[in-house]
Amino acid sequence: MSVIKFIDDNKKEHIDLANEIWWYAEPPLMETKSVKSQIDFMVAKGFKITKVESCPTAFVAEYGFGKPVIGLLGEFDALPGASQAITPEQKPIEGKSSAHRCGHNLLGVGTILAAVAVKDAMEKGEAKGTIRYYGCPAEETLMGKAIMIKEDLFNDLDICLTWHPDAYNSLNLGMTQAANSYKFRFHGREAHPAGNSDYGKSALDAVELMDVGSNYLREHISKDAGVHYVITNGGNMPNIVPDLAEVWYHIRAPKRDMLGEVSESVINIAKGAALMTGTKMELELETVCYEFLHNNILNNLVWNTMKEIGPEEFTAEDIKFAKKMTNNFPKGQKQEILDSAHLDAESYRYLKDKYLCDIIVPPYGEGIAYGSATDVGNISWIVPTSQFATACIPLGASFHSWQVAAASGMSIGHTGMVLAAKTLAVVTMKLYTDHKIIDAAKAEFKKTVKRKG
Repeated sequence: MSVIKFIDDNKKEHIDLANEIWWYAEPPLMETKSVKSQIDFMVAKGFKITKVESCPTAFVAEYGFGKPVIGLLGEFDALPGASQAITPEQKPIEGKSSAHRCGHNLLGVGTILAAVAVKDAMEKGEAKGTIRYYGCPAEETLMGKAIMIKEDLFNDLDICLTWHPDAYNSLNLGMTQAANSYKFRFHGREAHPAGNSDYGKSALDAVELMDVGSNYLREHISKDAGVHYVITNGGNMPNIVPDLAEVWYHIRAPKRDMLGEVSESVINIAKGAALMTGTKMELELETVCYEFLHNNILNNLVWNTMKEIGPEEFTAEDIKFAKKMTNNFPKGQKQEILDSAHLDAESYRYLKDKYLCDIIVPPYGEGIAYGSATDVGNISWIVPTSQFATACIPLGASFHSWQVAAASGMSIGHTGMVLAAKTLAVVTMKLYTDHKIIDAAKAEFKKTVKRKG
């Protein structure tokens, strides 16, 4: 298929773009340089750009006209709080405070490479329809796609496809989590803690009591649910009773109905903390994330396509780099992460002594409740959606770690990105040339939403 040749012939300039975005490493909703680079690149490739008024770092790039309309999702936000050089041992980059510890520099550009390859095929008369690249910000805060959904940007899609960097070339059929993101602000009254503490109402006390209560709650919720928080404002100085404090919560559960129960419990704990401290509680819902709805028709198409294409080859230097990195893992980490994936037995036996995944792994994890959440789940309730993964990091690396940041900026990550682009492009071309697949995916989607809803 011509899209594969196009990707092989044009991958270098896309790898350069992925490296540029890797270096920017901009946190959620601050991805201004990353977005400008992508928009400039796609304008040069002949795509029409639509910017999102409500979010300066969200955009849509489109080529073609008419049906079917196929959307490809890209992300490009980094994680704040750390940086990492391209080395197999931990080495922060001086002066940088964020890094692509989830590989989103690869995710966005790999999807762009697929979209550009499909456009080239359209120009050759090999397909008809509309191809869209969605530049989605702030996945790490589960906010970007929710913002874009409010703008009705996905309503006319026929099919949506995306991918994510991982340690395996495969599809994870497990259950992602539904999630709510809340910020709890407590308003109290300032005082001198030694001079007139009886006058003060500590907002920080309320935050700490809420966190203690939430931690006790963990025993009484499903083991598949999760409550995570970080204190974002704890006051200004220790010799001032804080009149304002804030804590940011992510609450997760496998299904929306279960999530509602856990969220209500956490909110009641916050109310109780306010009562105990004489403060006032202000609640802000940051975003809502739905669990991902799998589409078997699309998943089978993606899986069969990945098998047809086959894995990209890692170099001897890639393997050497991964081996050195693995030697820096905490004891037992690789084994624990391999076990938690729930791979098929044959793949597990093959990969347990490897450093990089050089095979196409059968889809895994069906029926397993994994702890992660993604705002791609929101899209999957609007349009038939499939998400797959390619090997961009060493086996046993932990997501949101320095290891992922290092691999995402070098040839290990680039190799997986190219396979992702080929898979997206070939699957998209198959959909354009066989509308029966689209019809079947839509029929399944309607049944799934009706059953889940």
